Amino acid sequence: MLTYRNNSSTVVVVLHEIYGVNDHMKQVCERLSETGYDVVYFAF
Repeated sequence: MLTYRNNSSTVVVVLHEIYGVNDHMKQVCERLSETGYDVVYFAF
């Protein structure tokens, strides 16, 4: 599980796609975090 904390009042929960943890999904989380959201990325 990856977490990006910005002390935002909004959190985005990201569930992995069929391919699991990859660079694309990490970049999606980083972009969301850069816009100010808190992000939690679950990879099962």
